[in-house]
Amino acid sequence: MGVDKYYREIRNVSSFRRGNVFIYMSDGIFVFQEGCARPAFWPANIPLDPCPLGATGFLTNGDIDSPIANPYYSIISIFGAAAVAPYRAEGMFLRVAPASRLERPLGGFIDFGRVAFYNLLSRTGDIRQIPLTYYEQDFDYDETQKKKIEEEWVPGVYSFSLPAVNFPDRSSNISNTIFPMIEGREKIKNRFTGFHFTFDDPANWRADGFYQIKTRRPFTVRWAGVTTTNVIRSDKLYFVMRKLEDPSNPLSPASNDVIFPNFSDDVEQRILLQNPYTTSITLPPLFPAGTKAVIRLRYSRLIQNTGAAYDLSDRYFEIPVVFVN
Repeated sequence: MGVDKYYREIRNVSSFRRGNVFIYMSDGIFVFQEGCARPAFWPANIPLDPCPLGATGFLTNGDIDSPIANPYYSIISIFGAAAVAPYRAEGMFLRVAPASRLERPLGGFIDFGRVAFYNLLSRTGDIRQIPLTYYEQDFDYDETQKKKIEEEWVPGVYSFSLPAVNFPDRSSNISNTIFPMIEGREKIKNRFTGFHFTFDDPANWRADGFYQIKTRRPFTVRWAGVTTTNVIRSDKLYFVMRKLEDPSNPLSPASNDVIFPNFSDDVEQRILLQNPYTTSITLPPLFPAGTKAVIRLRYSRLIQNTGAAYDLSDRYFEIPVVFVN
């Protein structure tokens, strides 16, 4: 479970741009040899075949109208659902949550359940049917719904009821805790709190809403608002610069095109900072004059708060920049 929020800062004013709450539940997993999923069965030990194990498993879902394109897998290991049954999305719902405006009970989860048949190459001919359970739901909030996401999804314990595997009349219960996290800058009781960029000299803000940076020398991005109560040591802090979907609009969403670091196109690259309490990064003069970008800092959380539940919340803080001679 995670609560993600995006903020964009212009002229020392931070604005909420969008938010997303996701709840994802899985029970059961399989590992297959990379690149070894095919539309048809193949036996083991075919000469020069890059998948020498052959098709050991067949994967199917619960929707005949949406068949899996490559259902035959070279499965290396597999563990079926042990607690939560697949194909019973109506049996999963949020039962208890912290005091908030969120409606409860909350259902409507989408079923992405699978069943794997394994091992197709069994010497005895015994093939097991193995359930793999996946349910999920997303809640999206736009730039006008900052108050709504804050009032509905507050830090605290969220308890879910789930359909029990092998026992249709019983339910499993899982609780997950969402912890307080750093937010965008705002004034509360005459005091400013939260994240904000501090390297922005007012004289460098242009009329079009972009902060200008000299291209011919290294520059340092600085920020503040990080405390031990809103950021924990296990959080990861990432830096990246992306293109804007609309380069003329400083509030335009960031695109998928990375400006820096972009040393390889094979994977999405980003800079992992030394620790989440870092408050600056200095970059070399690598960017041509006229380049427009959005600087993004991402605080990424992974807290395992029970044996089966995780807080996977993220915060994104952005500022639009343009490079000049």
